[in-house]
Amino acid sequence: MAEEIPSPVPNEHTVVPPLTTWQLLESMDFMAIEIQMVVSALFIIYVGAHASLRRPPSAAPPAKSNRKTKDGKPADEHKEKFAPGFEASDAIVFPLMAATVLVGLYYLIKWLQDPAILNRILRWYMSSTGVFSTGLFLGSVIQLALGFVFPDAWMDRKGRMFKVDPRSRTQRLVEKPRGQDGGIDARKRTPFPGVVSELGVSSRTRNFLFKLRHLLVEDWNLEFAMLGSLKENVSFNITTLIGCLLGIVVQGAYLYTSNTMLANIIGLAVCYTACQFMSVTSFSIGSLVLVGLFFYDIIMVFYTPFMVGVATQLDVPIKLTYTTAKRASILGLGDIVVPGIFICLALRFDLWKHYQRKMTREKTLTNSNNTTIDTTTTTTTTTTTAYRDIKAPFVDPRGQWGTAFWTTASWRDLLSGKSALKSVADASFPKPYFRATILGYLLGMVATVSVLLVFRHGQPALLYLVPGVVGSAYITGLWRGEVHDMWTYTEDGSLDVEDVVVEVDGNGNVITKPKEEDKKTQGKDDKEADGAAEKTFKHSEEKTKKDGGSNEGEAYEVLHFSITIPKEDGLKED
Repeated sequence: MAEEIPSPVPNEHTVVPPLTTWQLLESMDFMAIEIQMVVSALFIIYVGAHASLRRPPSAAPPAKSNRKTKDGKPADEHKEKFAPGFEASDAIVFPLMAATVLVGLYYLIKWLQDPAILNRILRWYMSSTGVFSTGLFLGSVIQLALGFVFPDAWMDRKGRMFKVDPRSRTQRLVEKPRGQDGGIDARKRTPFPGVVSELGVSSRTRNFLFKLRHLLVEDWNLEFAMLGSLKENVSFNITTLIGCLLGIVVQGAYLYTSNTMLANIIGLAVCYTACQFMSVTSFSIGSLVLVGLFFYDIIMVFYTPFMVGVATQLDVPIKLTYTTAKRASILGLGDIVVPGIFICLALRFDLWKHYQRKMTREKTLTNSNNTTIDTTTTTTTTTTTAYRDIKAPFVDPRGQWGTAFWTTASWRDLLSGKSALKSVADASFPKPYFRATILGYLLGMVATVSVLLVFRHGQPALLYLVPGVVGSAYITGLWRGEVHDMWTYTEDGSLDVEDVVVEVDGNGNVITKPKEEDKKTQGKDDKEADGAAEKTFKHSEEKTKKDGGSNEGEAYEVLHFSITIPKEDGLKED
């Protein structure tokens, strides 16, 4: 008599009694893998949040480089782009989409009876995303390492500061405290820090080392055009290209071996990429999205077999898996990415508040003429006092780890951001909301592991992580009296405006313009923008005709492909 083949997916949850004290002591190996999991999640959120930093709306754009692309745009314009943000409707759409995919996978596994085929298909399908994410992550790791090998400046044991000058291929002494140029130090013949800087190398070797530093550190520019209409301009670093090649190797090795460690590396890389390129737009939208996924996670884990069944049967890099000889534990990537992008928002909000506090208000005078025509003509000139909000220039905190390490006197100064180099010190900023949300995530993970250890049943991690992360952010806002600023802050681009002249009352508060006046001003700005666009279009047409490349000309570019890097003598001064 044939026996019924059991389904690989559990149909119901089994109630297990709580552990005794002795059983808890025997679970130390389980605690070890849980600690690895928590540390991995905190690490990738930390580095992903700092990689997601960009110029906040409260800071002025940095001075653009003189380098231009083929279409005349600044070569560093891509650094000003914002990540695509969520909308309020996503709080409903995301849980519904996730539930649909999860239920579909669950019944597909039950129908197949063997998930091996589905695992193979999903692995190949996710390989493209895995290559990009792993390449970006490994490229960032290489770039971080290069920052320690080729710092912009370094300090010796005597407290003297040396700055690498790629133009003259020398190292210059920086006089403190004002940072004046102390001249070239002829003993420093390499671009390396420390005692290695005084290696007795030949001029040919020195030029090679400085050129190698230039090729590895500077951004490259790729231009592609086809049939005169399709034009793309991308800036990248050589470390990203090296990382992508390594990503192909890692992805290929995983497809061939199904190694758990390689799957974890790919999963962490996906989380890193998601933190860097995803944004919840604002605290209000982020709170709604996290609350929606909070209820989704509870329902799918406690009230249905879908989450546990799919998570235990699929062997693809959509989770972190840590194992010992007797135990195994998994954490879905969504439990890292969902609260992680909210923590990234908290860090960018800290940066926005930092530059908002650095804004200065400059007093200006404005004149307005009022003419009255009656029996006589009277012209009255009214002078009003207004103030211009001046934004502080933005100093990019990314990529400063190596230089910060070499220009600080102690580990305490390194952790507090107290560097002897002004550019590194200016890049440091307080992070109260980021630290609070990181602490909330840690407490949520500890609660998840504790309940999992006691009841020995799969737990919806978002049940503990969402209150920990979101709650810690709003508690910090209440404590600091900045809840209004939290709800005002948004990353949809509406806050990123030029320095404007505003009127203030006796207490220094900005006087809001009436809506009618705003509409008139907006209409005037639109007309000016249209006029400027028309002039730009005409100028472009004239230039095209002058170059002989108009639509009515004899030829146009069919295919263009180039990779360029700025010359050392054309680099922008720091």
